[in-house]
Amino acid sequence: MPCRRHGIPGTDRHGFQQGQLDSLCAVYAVVNAAHHVATGLAAVAIRPRALFRRLVGQLDDAGLLGSALVDGLDHEQLPPLLATTRHWALDHWDVQLRVHRPFQIDAEVAPLQVLDSLHDHLARPHSVAIVAVEGGLDHWTCVRAAQGRRLMLLDSDGLHYFNERTFRLYRRPDGCGRRPLPASLHLVRARRA
Repeated sequence: MPCRRHGIPGTDRHGFQQGQLDSLCAVYAVVNAAHHVATGLAAVAIRPRALFRRLVGQLDDAGLLGSALVDGLDHEQLPPLLATTRHWALDHWDVQLRVHRPFQIDAEVAPLQVLDSLHDHLARPHSVAIVAVEGGLDHWTCVRAAQGRRLMLLDSDGLHYFNERTFRLYRRPDGCGRRPLPASLHLVRARRA
């Protein structure tokens, strides 16, 4: 899932920013999710850079780092990173992560079902969700909370929230609507081990 904007304005006068040329948004989403849910539960200081290094090393060991940097990760490549993160959190932070994928890959799921799942899950303590969205931007992100009509994000591309009305749309005429990919939804919850 590439993490690239279509047509990067102003890059001829300003330098490129992190994420404009690489597609590691899935790795950032996993690290952001684990860090957020483990904060306050971990027995030791959380060092997200060490987890990031471990996940990038895993991609490198699997021969996937080059393609992940350029093309991003797909739905089948995220679960191994989440499994590694679950082990990491238990071994290094004494935190147990539970990851649940509520929708099947080929299931027809309405956007409202995705939003209902997000609201129900995020109402629980130490919970986040990782989801891929497509539209004007194909991107993996971490949803940390639902506040009113907004889904609040921890995001590597500087996005702060999704408005539910925009998020709910599957297609907009201008192609700028964001569509959640139901099969990409991973619900993450933490507790002390």
